Amino acid sequence: MLKLISDIFIILVAIEALGIMLLEMFGNQSDIAVKAFAIDKKILQQKEVQIMMQNQGLYNGFLGAGILISKFLI
Repeated sequence: MLKLISDIFIILVAIEALGIMLLEMFGNQSDIAVKAFAIDKKILQQKEVQIMMQNQGLYNGFLGAGILISKFLI
């Protein structure tokens, strides 16, 4: 029973990291990103901030993928 609960939490954390990746990489101009990150929309329109968020999204994507790979393949 304890293993099942830990497996569920591991998968939820991986899904959360992948969801954040999608928001940071592809939704960084949306109203959802403005609310989620509490950043002014004018700041999100700056090219440097978009690149920064995409890099952070890439990090979160690798984190989520790494969690899933280590859970199911190793």
